[in-house]
Amino acid sequence: MAEELFKEMEQDSRAYGAMISGAAKFRDVDRALSLFAEMKDKGLPGTVEAYNSLISASILAKETPQLRFDYVQQLLGNMSSDGLQPNLYTMNAILEAFIQGRWRKAMPYSLSVLAEMRRLNIEPSLGTYYSLMMIFCSCDFSNATILYDIMKHLDGKELEIRHPTDVYFFNTAMEVCLKSLRDKELGYRIHNLLEFKNNCKLLGNSFSESQYFKFFFKLLCQTEDVDKLMDIYEKYVPNTYTPEPSVTLAIIEAIHFSGNYKHLPKMCSDVLFFEQNERENILSTLMDAAGCMKHEEKVQEHLVNMVWNIYEKLNQRSEGRRRLPFDWTGVLLGNFLKLS
Repeated sequence: MAEELFKEMEQDSRAYGAMISGAAKFRDVDRALSLFAEMKDKGLPGTVEAYNSLISASILAKETPQLRFDYVQQLLGNMSSDGLQPNLYTMNAILEAFIQGRWRKAMPYSLSVLAEMRRLNIEPSLGTYYSLMMIFCSCDFSNATILYDIMKHLDGKELEIRHPTDVYFFNTAMEVCLKSLRDKELGYRIHNLLEFKNNCKLLGNSFSESQYFKFFFKLLCQTEDVDKLMDIYEKYVPNTYTPEPSVTLAIIEAIHFSGNYKHLPKMCSDVLFFEQNERENILSTLMDAAGCMKHEEKVQEHLVNMVWNIYEKLNQRSEGRRRLPFDWTGVLLGNFLKLS
């Protein structure tokens, strides 16, 4: 359909640009390159959108990072010859082309792109910083310290979506903070930026939001006082975030490690509420923490009630369904008997 319309309409730069962008978007690189060559043969100047699409398609058009870089330079030269100035989408497309493959030269080249953006008065978007993190961390996790420099530029700013990749920033920043830096204060800076004014709109879809909070809570489990951890947990769970089993397990382990068992009844309740009581690793860790010692009377009473609820729930799970009964191990039963 698009090809037929293209044949019938005036084939000017805008028409070619739309066709090139469409072909590149649907990964038909050969067709995009053919249209670009045809446009040039007719002496027509390109459009910024067409060049941006071809730069994005360089990931498919060229096999190695160096060939990709040379091709991008060639396209930028053509843009200059056509009297066109790069925009935010151009620069982000260049950075995205550098992400593919572990290419050492990508780091200095990406910083050069950032410097050129500033020279051209192009304000980086969150997607720009996302690409920088991906480039630096893909080569060596020790380069993750670039996140500190990025946050210096972003602290206290009200942000807006300016590029499709902007929604990947917060999720990736918190993941880098957890896996590479393990810096609680940096994690709070990222989180405070997210909560500033309407910046939460840049978190992306529900999956991205879930991933962000998973990384955030796992970071707090490793670095934060348990009382503060549970204050934050109560703020977001379950209104904003439903914890994955791995997060539930990490929180129970943090409580057990710290000996701050007053929060254990809450986790018992949530294990039931979120139907995670059939996960053996969670139940084993929970029962181990609950049965490791005689707790304060109020905590002990709550724990006994909650553990009984879990026990009854597990024993009833096969009723009316063709499911095997829960396999109670000796250790689990032993910890249960300690409580009762």
